Amino acid sequence: MASRSFGPRRSSGSGRGMWPADGPDPLLGHTLADRYKLERVIGHGGMGTVYRAEHVVIRKPVAVKVLDAAHSERRTEVDRFLNEARAASKIRHEHVVDITDFGSTSDGLVFLVMEYLEGEDLSSTSAREARCRGDGRRRSCCRSRRRWRPRTRRGSSIAT
Repeated sequence: MASRSFGPRRSSGSGRGMWPADGPDPLLGHTLADRYKLERVIGHGGMGTVYRAEHVVIRKPVAVKVLDAAHSERRTEVDRFLNEARAASKIRHEHVVDITDFGSTSDGLVFLVMEYLEGEDLSSTSAREARCRGDGRRRSCCRSRRRWRPRTRRGSSIAT
């Protein structure tokens, strides 16, 4: 596949990615580095945008974090992004996503690739948990917080 130019990259100024705030994301549907087809936006952060993508050869879903234009043009920001990828890729833990690739395109887009996980994001979990604790009453969503005690054969609790 030939490298495709995405036109002038610019930040919306709102930390919401590389496209004007009132327009669609020009990267959606395109393939980065001949490997990762960007399918939808997962979220926006202070340095760029995270996409749900698919590895075009092995058809594996991945998450791709792309630096926005303002950060991609600063060497110190690109170095920080690379250090983030290196540090995270060294961590092997079930609660930390695995970093699988890092690269840049001929257009100057800098990206890192992570495993894609289905589930609830942290802000949604925090909001749900806050509602659960809201008025101090125990609700059904809080039942899992009760202390679990193993049972003996006769059904009595083992003191812990």
